[in-house]
Amino acid sequence: MESIQISIENQQQTNSCILLGEGSLPVYCMQLLQEQGCAIKAVVSTEKQLLEAAALHQIPCYAAPGLVPDVEVEFIFSINNRYILKPEFIRRASLMAIN
Repeated sequence: MESIQISIENQQQTNSCILLGEGSLPVYCMQLLQEQGCAIKAVVSTEKQLLEAAALHQIPCYAAPGLVPDVEVEFIFSINNRYILKPEFIRRASLMAIN
């Protein structure tokens, strides 16, 4: 099996993403993404800890993927997410959706 390494760090352009998830792992991932300069355009969660962390950074939050307004991003990160994402939602990611 071939290993693929993708860097979200890009010196010429800030990457952006939508982050979906529940529990503490998405909170940790959100911190890592921000440290790498990734702009989080939306958070989809009902988890209090993740919603509070997003609010600290003024990131819009939504309770379900279908509630996120049309926004194009390079990445969608689905981390411990309970939703099955529809193809039209996944297509918002111009580079990759990662589950």
